[in-house]
Amino acid sequence: MNGLAHEFYQEIRERNKAKFIKIATKGIEKEQKEQGGVNIPAFLEAENAYNQFKNAGAFDDYGYLKQM
Repeated sequence: MNGLAHEFYQEIRERNKAKFIKIATKGIEKEQKEQGGVNIPAFLEAENAYNQFKNAGAFDDYGYLKQM
């Protein structure tokens, strides 16, 4: 893969990671609010969830979640 294509795919993966974390953060914040609040910052929990999905091979080459 040439340098330009590599940069393109890297940018897509970074954007999809940010989108995943943003969506997960909103869900976690909502859940925490319903449960009366938790001391773990939602963003850190969302990033941890992203890393768990990534380690499990749940993302394709573009950083999108694979179909289950």
